[in-house]
Amino acid sequence: MSIDGDTYEVRLGADPSSPSKARDFVRFHLLAQGADHLVEDIRLVASELATNAVRHVGSAFTVGLDVGDHNVRLWVWDSSPFAPTRVAGDPMGAGGRGLALVEMLSSQWGVAVLDASKTVWATFEFDGPSVAALQ
Repeated sequence: MSIDGDTYEVRLGADPSSPSKARDFVRFHLLAQGADHLVEDIRLVASELATNAVRHVGSAFTVGLDVGDHNVRLWVWDSSPFAPTRVAGDPMGAGGRGLALVEMLSSQWGVAVLDASKTVWATFEFDGPSVAALQ
């Protein structure tokens, strides 16, 4: 089996438990694909993006993973057309650092706005063995 082209997604509600569910979703699928070394970084980014959807959009959203031979693309789709913006976070505060973390941990990230919705995405280099090599 090749990991090229595998896509997974889950629809989550706008409640405080959804970021945790997004982290569990990411962990499950990345471990199943042999991308163990990417789990913690992608879980953190998924948590940040899911938290933004819950906190700032307040509606259901979808978390997805596209796992290829050389990278993993994480994306979060929500029903707001407004792109997230970086804010100057209080160093002692609980918020304001999410997008900085996304930028720091991912190879690339961006936002695709389409009419009344958006997708925030981040890619991560997959430098581990392919699933085909593990079987």
